Parts: sequence; structure tokens; C-alpha cells
Amino acid sequence: MPAQAKIVVLRKLKKLAPDFHRHIAVAQAQGKMLAPGDSVLVYEVAETVPAGPVLVTKHTQFNFI
Repeated sequence: MPAQAKIVVLRKLKKLAPDFHRHIAVAQAQGKMLAPGDSVLVYEVAETVPAGPVLVTKHTQFNFI
């Protein structure tokens, strides 16, 4: 079973992307496997805790940089 994501850090790929895309990106990530370098909407996964591929759950915290 894959590790569950405690924290996913997302970085904007497009500087002018509006902030409301954050909510959409979080919704799209739910239930998916993510790893650093993956794309979610207009964001790139910069880091995950624990490190490596993780499963995003409703308990996952998202940080935006």
C-alpha cells in the first residue's frame, strides 16, 4: 500500500495563474498518487512528506510556494 501524503508542496508553473486555481488543484489531487515533478493544473509538485510517490487523502495538507 502506498504511503499517504501528509504534506504536498505545490509551486506555480505560470506566474500569472490566479489564486483560485489552488482550490481546483487540491480537488484534482484528491485520491491520486503524486511525486515531486508531477503536474497538477498550473502547479508542479515541489515536495511531498513523506518523500517519494504518495497517495493524496482528505487529510493531506497543501502548501503553495
